[in-house]
Amino acid sequence: MYPGTMTTLGRLVEMTETDKFSAYVRFSMHAALVAFAILSFRPALEEPVSLESGTAIFIALANGVLAAFVIERSPVLSDVTKTPKGLNAAALTINLACWLVTVLVFATNRSVQSSGLSLFLLSSFAFALTIHLPHSYLITLALSAVTAALVEHPTFAHPVFVVVFCLLLVWGSKTTVWSAKVVKELCRTRNLESQLRVHEERLRFAQELHDSLGQHLAAMSLKLQLAIALYERDRDKVKGEMRELEHLVRLMREDLRQVVTGYRNLSPSAELKTAIQLLEEARVSVLVAGNSQAIPEKSRQVAAWFIREATTNVIKHSTASTVSFAFSTDGVTIVNDGADQDVGALGGMQVLQDRAQKIGGAITLTHDADIFTASLTWKDNIK
Repeated sequence: MYPGTMTTLGRLVEMTETDKFSAYVRFSMHAALVAFAILSFRPALEEPVSLESGTAIFIALANGVLAAFVIERSPVLSDVTKTPKGLNAAALTINLACWLVTVLVFATNRSVQSSGLSLFLLSSFAFALTIHLPHSYLITLALSAVTAALVEHPTFAHPVFVVVFCLLLVWGSKTTVWSAKVVKELCRTRNLESQLRVHEERLRFAQELHDSLGQHLAAMSLKLQLAIALYERDRDKVKGEMRELEHLVRLMREDLRQVVTGYRNLSPSAELKTAIQLLEEARVSVLVAGNSQAIPEKSRQVAAWFIREATTNVIKHSTASTVSFAFSTDGVTIVNDGADQDVGALGGMQVLQDRAQKIGGAITLTHDADIFTASLTWKDNIK
């Protein structure tokens, strides 16, 4: 057990600050579920153990585990890219079915076990299962009002307290998810800015390397040609060696050109290929219209970064089933059909907006129902 504990601690130390924050948020939400269970079943635990109390605790435990699993598999709170298909719907169906049966049972026998179970089911719904549920406040208000009308719980002296308590749980859940989104987006923005700074430094290094070392190598080649001409009459052996040296210098210049090209060029076609691979691994269909080679030379770097960032946003922030890429000489447009919630401010795109403006271009983001469109356009005079 000791080596396993040390391994777990080692992994915790190696986690990034963002991952540590996400883990802390998840553990806090799990602890809150336990607290809700204690609050809900405290009166029932004072009663003698019976089949009814055992059944209530079993149902509560099963729903609590299901709610905890939803928290663990939520992309905004963990490192998973997508929630397993049908998980949220299954969790909501089971929770609400158990809640309905429990409320009806309590309406007939008025037991503290049913009272505690109905309150816990409602609490776990409001706190954990409304993370991705639209109109969560209205739904929780309706369910809590029904519960308050039919169920009397010793912990809450007035039915209004049940409604207020559940609405506060929804607010706390939404605030927690929002803070996790902000932290993740800030981290991604910082990482993108760092990558851009590194890329710009590579450009500067490549230019200086090309201007200085390239000139020196060209001069060396010229001097060797002159030396060959001077020794051409009676230094055959030296002439052969010098020719080999000149050949080596030419090879060095060619190698240098390849290295500089590798540093300076970020290819839209290569980024598109990577994007298609990542999206297909996430089971997202990809449609491509036009040719990425049509992008003008001065726009290729920004376009490549735009493709990379847009693909990352699709994987992180959407539940898209199809993503389309459209290329032309005027711009790049990327559309996905999985924007089923407010994506908020995308920090990475804001960073790229500055780079787009430097080439006379602009990035526009539009959200219409489930369709999210990201477009990078530039002026016609960019060749």
